[in-house]
Amino acid sequence: MSKGTYSFTTPIYYVNAAPHLGTAYTTVAADTVA
Repeated sequence: MSKGTYSFTTPIYYVNAAPHLGTAYTTVAADTVA
């Protein structure tokens, strides 16, 4: 049985905003799933 293809997207981070916990969580979650 073959696996289907999927897409995983992340938000575009704003350069003028300070990094926060949501930024770190999104990055870690995306790296974990990938």
